[in-house]
Order: sequence, then C-alpha cells, then structure tokens
Amino acid sequence: MPLPDFPLSPFSDYGLKRITGFKTLVHPLGDGYEQRIGKQPSGALHRFALVLKNRLTSDMATNLYAFFKARKGRLEAFNVTDVTQQGTPVTRKVRFEEDELEEEFFYTLLENAQLTIQEIR
Repeated sequence: MPLPDFPLSPFSDYGLKRITGFKTLVHPLGDGYEQRIGKQPSGALHRFALVLKNRLTSDMATNLYAFFKARKGRLEAFNVTDVTQQGTPVTRKVRFEEDELEEEFFYTLLENAQLTIQEIR
C-alpha cells in the first residue's frame, strides 16, 4: 500500500529548517587516537523543522490537523516532497517526530504551528 503524501507540498515553501545527520560511534583509544565507526552506511538522514507562522489558510490548517490525526502522531509514516538546494524534488519517507501538534490561533485563524519531521528508512 503506498504511503500518503503530506498535505503541504512541497513543504520547503512554508519556512523550513533542514537538519542533516549521521550516526557515528567514536571510541577514544589513548594518546589522542580514536576509532570511528559509521553506523549509518546508507547515508545521511534528515530532520525537518517546519515553522508555519502566518502561512496557513483555514482549509490548510484543517487538512494539516486531519492528516496529523490520521497518522496518529508519529505512529504512521508518510511521504514528503523535499526540494534540494539544487532545486531537485526528492520524495522522502518520514514520520512526525512528536505525538503532539501545537497550534496557536488568533480568533479562528491559525497564527502559528511548528512540526518536526524525521526521515526514516
């Protein structure tokens, strides 16, 4: 069964902080020497922090809430379209990093929301 797509796509249009990370085990040996082991041979994984400040219409906020609720927080994976620095669109398999979605409203308009999304394999 194909994974659902994130409703805000490409999400780099909405204010994005991209964190690229590796998993490296460093073991100090003595006299300044160390042994390093890469625990992620398939390459870097990314985290994305979305800051949605004054950027969502009411319909977009409703869709985002429904999508988060349907994924049951971080339980279910989904796809996002990430546009690289070279302008190439890349589809990534991800999940929400938190089980909570925090939203700030001013009257009935979504004023601010923050999400962190973790790439998975």
